[in-house]
Amino acid sequence: MMNADKTISIGKQSILVSIIIPTHNRKEKLLSLLDALEDQSCPADTYEIIIVDDGSVDGTEEAIRPRLDSPCKVIYLKQKNQGQSIARNYGIMESRGEILGFIDDDCQPDREWISNALLYFDDPSVGGLQGMTYCDPRDISPLTMQVRNLDDGNYETCNIFYRRAVLQEIGPFDPVLRFYREDTDLAWRVLDLGYKIPFAENVKVEHPPHHYTIWQLLKKRFKFKWSYYDRYFDKKHPRRFRGLKMAGLFTPSLVAYYPVYLSFIILLGTLLLPGSCPLAIFTGLMLLISVYISVCLIYINEMARGIRFDWIMKKPEELLLFIGFWWMIMVGELIYHLIGSIKFKKFSI
Repeated sequence: MMNADKTISIGKQSILVSIIIPTHNRKEKLLSLLDALEDQSCPADTYEIIIVDDGSVDGTEEAIRPRLDSPCKVIYLKQKNQGQSIARNYGIMESRGEILGFIDDDCQPDREWISNALLYFDDPSVGGLQGMTYCDPRDISPLTMQVRNLDDGNYETCNIFYRRAVLQEIGPFDPVLRFYREDTDLAWRVLDLGYKIPFAENVKVEHPPHHYTIWQLLKKRFKFKWSYYDRYFDKKHPRRFRGLKMAGLFTPSLVAYYPVYLSFIILLGTLLLPGSCPLAIFTGLMLLISVYISVCLIYINEMARGIRFDWIMKKPEELLLFIGFWWMIMVGELIYHLIGSIKFKKFSI
């Protein structure tokens, strides 16, 4: 496992751009991504494609082998399953480009993706570049997970570029953050050195939503442990993290659920106080239910980054499933928050 220190091994820099792709059990989507990368408008000898297989068992290696003779250089690496951050770090170690581009295995870049990105690096103060990541909003529903970056400040690793020299200064992706916040952590460290990471609307990547059953969605959210890793992230970037929480109620994971927790405490108070009347208990219960449903709706809209409610309401059965079971995530995030606070010795709300 690679440590998040300030060492990155460098090969001979004979090409301009290295595109690094972590992948795990998505061979069909990966092959589609390779088609798009091999069809980039820039000359094939100016960039390389580095695939880091994070322990796939779906035949990814066999599917990729024939593509290693591509006109543009394709490199296949494999490791045991350790998470995206460590996979990307492996790709960085084996890369040769002056500019490092990162994209996810389920994305589709625009044909001018690399060419347009390179234009921004003529400015030596630019340490990185975040592109526009989009999807068809009609595919979004309460039971989808998607990545959309339509404006500045998200630093998603499905569409971002960095100077190799800058990563040599700050170190690679933090391996502690295996699935969550690793992209923001790296970007903030670049910004802390005084470099700029502008947003480029013409550096486009399509990132289609992933559709899940309610149980698959819950399992994935529990796997991410957002509130757990937020304690580590808060400890590492206290000033910036405070700003993140102040920027909007639904930005950090646990903060999104504060109104529900508060309503539950009020209901609990009506049940425990001596002389509580049934009307007070009923009022407290209605407050909890209404706040819970409101938070669910706002959370869905926020995760979809501004999708209109009329689109979400087109799938009422998914909405009802989400509302019916999302309280499990709220309980889980609170538990993860407490465990993370103890683990990383960072106690805050």
